[in-house]
Amino acid sequence: MGNKLFKGNLAIKMISFLSALLLWIYVMGVVDPIDTKDITVNTINFTYANNAEAANEFVTVGEIPSVRLKLKGKTGDITRAVSKGISVTGIFSNPKVGDNAVLLKADLPSSINYEIVPGDLIIQLDKLKVESKIIEVMTFGKIGGGKEVHKIDTNVRSTYIEGPASLIEKVDKVIIPIDLDGQTEDFSRKVQPQAVDENGDVIPQIKCSVDYVFVEISLSYTKTIPVKINLINEIGEPLYLSGYTTEPAKVSANGITAAMDELKSLDTEEISGLKLRELINGEILIRKSQDIRIHPEKVRLVRVPENLVDKVLEYDASEVELKNFTEEEKQQIYKDIPSILYLTVSASKELESDLDKSLILVVLNKEHFDLTSGIIPFECFTNVPIDDYSFDVKGINLHKEKAAGENEN
Repeated sequence: MGNKLFKGNLAIKMISFLSALLLWIYVMGVVDPIDTKDITVNTINFTYANNAEAANEFVTVGEIPSVRLKLKGKTGDITRAVSKGISVTGIFSNPKVGDNAVLLKADLPSSINYEIVPGDLIIQLDKLKVESKIIEVMTFGKIGGGKEVHKIDTNVRSTYIEGPASLIEKVDKVIIPIDLDGQTEDFSRKVQPQAVDENGDVIPQIKCSVDYVFVEISLSYTKTIPVKINLINEIGEPLYLSGYTTEPAKVSANGITAAMDELKSLDTEEISGLKLRELINGEILIRKSQDIRIHPEKVRLVRVPENLVDKVLEYDASEVELKNFTEEEKQQIYKDIPSILYLTVSASKELESDLDKSLILVVLNKEHFDLTSGIIPFECFTNVPIDDYSFDVKGINLHKEKAAGENEN
């Protein structure tokens, strides 16, 4: 009874095994059959057999051709391999400058057979060369709004270039191309540097150590700006006198957009009202910020005659101050000073009320004796910024005084 049951189970087991075997053969042959597939590989990874240092010595030249892989294997294996990505490696056995035969291998599981077409691949090698180059910003296009480039700043000034020695020799410069067309405001760009030959054509096989350069470009424009005379009085307070202007009255100013938008006028260097007479028709500098360029940089200080007034003041002899005379000389000088001395003073019309005897001192100073004419001139001193002055009498003739003294003796 037991043997019959065992023999019956064995028969069933054998039938089950054969059924499973037939099902597996069916699945393997029908569901996952052997298949062929052609794919194109555009990138080849190169290596150097038995010479790791050669990778730092040689570099490929020219365009690397694509290769075709003819695959044969189970559909599932091929699908998985393609989905994962198939890499092809080119092996240089004895690298040299010039043409080199390359052995190609694909990274595939052993379950997939393959053929690489073309089977023989010739690749040109050259010596790897590295040089340092200054990065130049090259602009093109027309800026809008009548503006122009004022300043270009970059975060990097130079880069190393790397590539075949034969191509490195053709590099004329490394540039950053910037299109200015239509720009009206300051702007910045992130730009990839390019190695170009003397014709300006890009050499694509040359690599730069700097991937990107950040460029900031500030624009400027020009406008005409009025000039203000920066006058101050004796205590440093601003002083406005309409009797004076500059020639030219306006100058051309050029600067960055932000500075020019705010610029309404330009001041001259500081001028003391007490030195006004000395500077008439002289040149004075214009103050400006570093962001502004002006032309001309100096202007002439000139009069505005219609805004000047004259005033005549009367002094008697006792009102004239004598300096550096002996008491005896003073007595004689006072006798020779006219009983009424007329002083004509010119000044800007805003100062007319200040043209007063109490503010203007008349002086005779013996140390200012003119040897040629023999005259000690009358002078006036004041803190009022007068334009000019004159006396009806130039001064006292000291030769005459001496001659009179000698005759008395």
